Amino acid sequence: KVNENDDTKFSNWCGWHNDHGSLTGLLPALYLDPHGNIVDCPDTTAGLYCKSRNGKTVHAKIPENAIAFQVGETMQIHS
Repeated sequence: KVNENDDTKFSNWCGWHNDHGSLTGLLPALYLDPHGNIVDCPDTTAGLYCKSRNGKTVHAKIPENAIAFQVGETMQIHS
């Protein structure tokens, strides 16, 4: 489980950032073995993390066969 008070311990790829776009479509992750076969996620802590309005770290898990949309900073400014 991620320690919500120390969110730097798991952010080793993209890191925390603002999404400067207006709208981003997000699909669930797809993991493949070396032969191209679909496999389960090898790391249960991998994925998209967001900060809630109250500052809590949330592991956003997009269900299979779903699409999620993320409103970026630009859309917040426009609104």
